[in-house]
Amino acid sequence: MTKIPFPSVYKFSSLNINSLSALAEGKAWFSNLADFNDPFEGQFVIETPDFTIESEREKLFVHEAKKLPFNVMKESALDLVRYRYNQSPADYERFFKDLVESTRNDFYNSYLNTGAYCVASDIPDTPMTQVSNALMWSHYADGMRGFCIKFDANKFYSSLNSLNEDDFYWSPVHYEDKLCIVDYYDFDNMAKNATTRAIHTKHSGWEYEYECRFITHRSGLYKYDHNAISCIFIGDKMPSSHQRILLDICEKNLPDVEIVCVKTHKNSYSIELGKYIKV
Repeated sequence: MTKIPFPSVYKFSSLNINSLSALAEGKAWFSNLADFNDPFEGQFVIETPDFTIESEREKLFVHEAKKLPFNVMKESALDLVRYRYNQSPADYERFFKDLVESTRNDFYNSYLNTGAYCVASDIPDTPMTQVSNALMWSHYADGMRGFCIKFDANKFYSSLNSLNEDDFYWSPVHYEDKLCIVDYYDFDNMAKNATTRAIHTKHSGWEYEYECRFITHRSGLYKYDHNAISCIFIGDKMPSSHQRILLDICEKNLPDVEIVCVKTHKNSYSIELGKYIKV
């Protein structure tokens, strides 16, 4: 299990029956990636060989020939691939293009049906934590009417794998201005992980999240250890009646976890943190 290189991750949530019950039970909801809010989720471009260049064609023929069951054929696999191309170059190119597109779509659809728990991680070389990120509170915690769970990243990851039957892995999200390009040969060889990086690449406009994802093969609720929680941050726009419900859950299930109030600064576009005062 690969260790996560940053100490903490942050889950911003609106307050509702699902987020409250999950917190009380020590469970994390892994959503289908197809349900995420980024319309470009998981998209990437495959760079295929140029059939007008003989050296690229020959490289492709050698690559495709290795997939054929040469031990039961009279002719060499490479000769058969060349023969099929020479019979009708246009038909072969069309066949290859359709094959790549079909394989990509199968992979993409399979990817979108996996489960993911997305969190924010601290931005390297920046003294402020994600708790001070007003955009995260605005976009994911109901405009500071919700709350944020601070996890010890490796305790959370370790407990997912120890308390559940499914396997989990984690991946940082990478940010680029253009869709990620994957070379065909890397795409055809999943062991190189080039495609894994591609599907966890988002437009640089999302970089403020500095997202980290915990991934498993299906959506659902998964158990984690409450000891992985190091702090709960409560937005000061949360109604007092909701605060009392959240506090009751914390006192019963997380008695040793620090509760911190988060509010906007009166004289600047910044976030203030302070000890929580019961309402």
